[in-house]
Amino acid sequence: MQWNARSLISRNFNSKMPELQKYLESFGKIPEVICIQETWNNECQKLLNIPGYKPPVSFRRKRGKKGGGVAIFVKIGIDSEEIETKQISTDTEIAIVRIFGTKHHLDIANYYTPGGTHIPSETYIKIVEKMGKNAILLGDFNAKNELWDSTFTTYDDNGDEIINFLNATEYITLNSGCGTRLNITNGNTTAIDLTFATASIAHKCEWHVHGDTLGSDHFPVVTSVGVSHKHVNQGQVPRWKLDKADWDLFKYKINKMNIFFDNMTINESNHIFINTIMAACEIAIPKTKPSAKNRKVIPWWDENCTASVKKKNKAYYKYRKYRTDLILEQFRLAREECKFILESIRKDKWRAFISNLNCRMTSKKLWDTIKRFKV
Repeated sequence: MQWNARSLISRNFNSKMPELQKYLESFGKIPEVICIQETWNNECQKLLNIPGYKPPVSFRRKRGKKGGGVAIFVKIGIDSEEIETKQISTDTEIAIVRIFGTKHHLDIANYYTPGGTHIPSETYIKIVEKMGKNAILLGDFNAKNELWDSTFTTYDDNGDEIINFLNATEYITLNSGCGTRLNITNGNTTAIDLTFATASIAHKCEWHVHGDTLGSDHFPVVTSVGVSHKHVNQGQVPRWKLDKADWDLFKYKINKMNIFFDNMTINESNHIFINTIMAACEIAIPKTKPSAKNRKVIPWWDENCTASVKKKNKAYYKYRKYRTDLILEQFRLAREECKFILESIRKDKWRAFISNLNCRMTSKKLWDTIKRFKV
């Protein structure tokens, strides 16, 4: 999944993280990789984790104003590593990860450049030189061309540079011509969020645009890639419930140990000793059971939040069908109302949480809830 979020930073009511997480809950199978553009985080500002994903690979160059920043979230359990991207370009922001496959690896580059910046084709070539033969280059390129935008009719310099890049490499455009960014002023859409794949995997890819901007002015784009990847066991590990242990039984089992270390090496003796202790633990100390259920990630989200998002989406779908100025204005109002409702409910739920604090709440529960309110 790729998406220009226009802010994922915490403690900022412009953050689109709540709508992103609710959107991810709608997937039967969440995306293996999420590429975000315009995170808006500062260089020293840590991005929030997305539950179910590793800490992000991110980059944001120094700038005197808000905007920019790229991040790649890889699902927990997928074998991956970051690829170094320094010295590629001072005008762009790039993060690259390598997903290790069962036969071949897949490299994914997440790219962003602000509008009005000229990017020569050589920059894109330098990026793909960092990657292997199975690779995807995606992001917000702020470039226009009729090859990927069915509504475009004039000349665009950056779009022409990308064409030169495509002609010089084996990369293929996956875009279908659909708009990926919504101009809230006039209701038109343009395609500036692009996806390119190497010829070796382009025929295995399916590309489509999601119909909800999730509070941004860009639509999420989901690409299915027919490439298998390695899994790493990173699931929940059962923990000992020491507060519920039967210590009398444990002591009894330990006292009954009959271990003879004659004619054994140190390693053999250690192995037997550890196994005997662990056998006593298994009998006397219960363990937690990893739950398959997802906890409520956003503690303040309620049915009013869901209803306001549905109302906003319904207004947009109505505008896409009829395209009148009156319905566009109705969509704008629904969009602003949705933002106001989400902000108000989060503030109200935070005040209610603070007012109900008492000495019976554990510090773990307190800090866990505070972290989830930051979303």
